[in-house]
Amino acid sequence: MADSQQKNPTAEALASLYMDALRQGQSLWFRVASGSMSPTLRIGDDVFIEPAPVNAIRTGEIVAFETGEGLVIHRIVKRQQAGTNVRLLEMGDIHLHPNWIEAHAVVGRVILARRGKHKINLQHPIAQMSGTLTAQLRYGFYCLYTHGSSNILRVLLHRSSRLVVFIDCWCIGSCSASLWS
Repeated sequence: MADSQQKNPTAEALASLYMDALRQGQSLWFRVASGSMSPTLRIGDDVFIEPAPVNAIRTGEIVAFETGEGLVIHRIVKRQQAGTNVRLLEMGDIHLHPNWIEAHAVVGRVILARRGKHKINLQHPIAQMSGTLTAQLRYGFYCLYTHGSSNILRVLLHRSSRLVVFIDCWCIGSCSASLWS
């Protein structure tokens, strides 16, 4: 395996300690390392994650969950409950590619985001309402996208989905100055 593909043992140990701290109830700040939630969360932004049981997670919230590759932060677009078992459908804000995650993988939800000197409270009612609407619309676009037979329709649906994300960011950032400090 090439050096660039090898995992850093120190980084893996540190990530494991952070995951354990979240699972034990400690809220922590993390730095966004991927553009999958852009423009909502950008590379270099800081996010504050509070531990949350899967039963407390709502559609539209941005959650942190553990995968084989590490911690992932994506939006929940659908919940599915069968008896006491809950699983969540997550989707990054960039693509229309959702994945189911099981309850045991969830470590918490993003409640604050910080970009430079600006901070946003994702638990504010405007942010929650906007997140819920964004999730519902994007899931609807995904359903249409997977059944779309023409490439033109698929491109239009993908772009419409991205527009919804940009409107969500604008709404949160512009419609309520109380969200930013």
